[in-house]
Amino acid sequence: MKSKVVRNPLVSWEKNEKGEVVLRVKLPERGTGLFSGFVRRPTERKIVLDEIGGYVWELADGTRTVGDILDALAKKLKVHRREVEAPLFTYLKMLADRRLIALALPPEFAKKFRREGSSPGDIS
Repeated sequence: MKSKVVRNPLVSWEKNEKGEVVLRVKLPERGTGLFSGFVRRPTERKIVLDEIGGYVWELADGTRTVGDILDALAKKLKVHRREVEAPLFTYLKMLADRRLIALALPPEFAKKFRREGSSPGDIS
């Protein structure tokens, strides 16, 4: 809950004329295969977020924690935070799995890992 949600700086985004958040993810350069000259490969992928997804994306500015986003989302939807906790965690995990965001450990946890000689990935 204390981790800060940070957007991937390689992902650009904007709001379109409908007010939707549109993410633009650059794709790797195309190869030099046999058909590479015949098939035009897109240079970027666009992802259009729904209203709630866009709201969460805008809050994920690197200054807010997961708990802050949870509170803001519960307030916006006028529900108890327990009702949005699991869906928010699932959504953040999906964004992280796609490398669109990262979770930055709070300083007290980062110090603990350095002191014990372990890394965050070592947690069981």
